Amino acid sequence: MKKNVDSQNSLSLDIAFFELIARCASCASISDHSSRTPVQCTKFAGSSTPISVNLAACQTCGDYKLN
Repeated sequence: MKKNVDSQNSLSLDIAFFELIARCASCASISDHSSRTPVQCTKFAGSSTPISVNLAACQTCGDYKLN
């Protein structure tokens, strides 16, 4: 039972983090949340064509905190 509660807390934290990332100016879109690289980012691509990055890349960059 405890494991189920922990996974629900983790899911709500993930959703909150996705909402923060979605505000980033470099974030073009967010695909399937269960994907290893769900975020389409133009900053890491270096061009206007976004590339797929993982959440760790967004945490390292930190631009989502500026908005």
